[in-house]
Amino acid sequence: MSTQILAQDNTDNYISWSSKRKLTWNDFKAPVPAVTRGASASTATSLHFSYSVKGGNITYELNSYFNPAKSWVKDKTDLILGHEQGHFDIAEIYIRKLYQAVQAYTFNKKTYKTDLRDIYQRIAKEKDDFQNEYDAATHHSINVEQQKIWEAKIKATLKELDAYADYKSLILGKTQ
Repeated sequence: MSTQILAQDNTDNYISWSSKRKLTWNDFKAPVPAVTRGASASTATSLHFSYSVKGGNITYELNSYFNPAKSWVKDKTDLILGHEQGHFDIAEIYIRKLYQAVQAYTFNKKTYKTDLRDIYQRIAKEKDDFQNEYDAATHHSINVEQQKIWEAKIKATLKELDAYADYKSLILGKTQ
């Protein structure tokens, strides 16, 4: 049995997070919406989480993605691009936190579907809350001092979660 907790479109055209590849303005493919509420750009990110249970083993697959088709830009500056990269980096922070939570999970044959869905939903909500806090504190990059503080905070948090950076390889565990 295989379950995908986060249903996504075909991710072939998504960009998977990598420390070696930063976003460029060419990655933002969506048209600028008629109403932007003062925003200069928008970054669409997602957390992918699926699992399967076969022959007494549970296999997980996780990834953080940037969706070019839903990301747009109106004003191209280095400061704004750095802010948008911060949103993508935050998605990476939370996929690592999801990996950490899944690793700590003790498989329960009767409740695993609900348990794993609840773990995903909790982490996804935390990510959304953190994204909103980032935008509010930096005023969407306008507050340059706060933007620098948050960039350092995001970088430090990624480093703190380095032990969970190898989530892209499948995680195998025994069911009980």
